[in-house]
Amino acid sequence: MNGVERKLALGRYPEVTLVAARKARDTAREAASAGNDPSAARRRDRILAKMAAVTTFAAVAEEYIAKAQDDLRRAVGVAARLKVARLGPVHPSGV
Repeated sequence: MNGVERKLALGRYPEVTLVAARKARDTAREAASAGNDPSAARRRDRILAKMAAVTTFAAVAEEYIAKAQDDLRRAVGVAARLKVARLGPVHPSGV
């Protein structure tokens, strides 16, 4: 790219076959000859995936917080009912 030799990792040997590595190499060469930087594209894709994961985590966290707040409301209601039950029945005569 721009007179600078760039290296692009295609994967580890047992996981990526020789045929698959050659196809990936050819695709990367075609992209480079068209003026696109394959390593920059991979880097951009990796960053976008991390951003999507953060967004997903935020959605899960918000859902968890909403559920925890609902559970807390229920627990407070149960605690109040138990406290009233421990007091026993209220007699109008005061006995």
